[in-house]
Amino acid sequence: MGKVKRGRPTSSQQRLLQFLRRREQQGHPPTYREIAAELGWKAVATARDHVRALARLGLVVPSRQARGLRLAAGGRRSAVRAEARRGWSGAPPAAPAPSEAIGEALAALRPYLRRRRFRAGAVLWQEGEVAAIVVALERGRVGIYRTLANGTEVTLFMLGPGEVFGFLPFLDGGPYPASARAIDPVEALVMSRAELLEALRSAPQLALPLFGFLGRRLREAFAQIERLSTRGALPRVAAALAALLPERVAPAGLTVITLPLAAGEFARAMGLTPESLSRAITRLVATRVVHRLGSRRLQVLDPAALRAAGRPGLPLA
Repeated sequence: MGKVKRGRPTSSQQRLLQFLRRREQQGHPPTYREIAAELGWKAVATARDHVRALARLGLVVPSRQARGLRLAAGGRRSAVRAEARRGWSGAPPAAPAPSEAIGEALAALRPYLRRRRFRAGAVLWQEGEVAAIVVALERGRVGIYRTLANGTEVTLFMLGPGEVFGFLPFLDGGPYPASARAIDPVEALVMSRAELLEALRSAPQLALPLFGFLGRRLREAFAQIERLSTRGALPRVAAALAALLPERVAPAGLTVITLPLAAGEFARAMGLTPESLSRAITRLVATRVVHRLGSRRLQVLDPAALRAAGRPGLPLA
């Protein structure tokens, strides 16, 4: 580990601060193993050493809990300054995450938002209902799903803290195209269609990030439709797991992904049985594409092979 000069973090530690800030925005602090995988460090001990150095600088608050690590106020400011200067890892900034893409607009919309809570299992709205609320999720997860003609529910999206959703009917006056249900106890900021239209009239520039965010959601929906139309469990599972890969994949064997749902619910979201999901993952394990770390965590040994396995017609060697 490099020495800290004049009480400032090294370039590697700046990258770590930026990663911690991104995970903080997602409401899901990383483990030391995930830090090492994200930043391309071979040893988990390297991540611990850098965290200790940042703790001595007063930039992070370490914890003995697996996901207890958090940024101190100074570390958060340092990460923001680094991102403003050169973006992630000193490279051209990657495409922003959905919550970041709309962050500026959300800040401007805050005067129009009010806080609401939903219990786990509560339906925020049903497919076909007229527009009611737009939601900025602060805590908990919400599933966006459609009910097929045979009564089967198909999950389209799984949304977490930092996500903003529900505004499509606000734009065209039509009904909701899908239903929304709280998976966990949810805390959110919400606004009515009338309040959103008032905000857009007073600040028309807010429309651009809203449309950009909507376009991203539409592309994700098409990708999900393609996955669900793929024949065979293995391509569906491989495509769904590949969708969980970060935009910047770490060196082979260092990328760890976590299923957003319990295995049974994750299987149902793809229109599969839990047994079919298990068999598909076992096949990926046997061919050394992934390695099981737990019931919901997988180490991706070969990201390229995982993506290839998700394409219809391409056999898995």
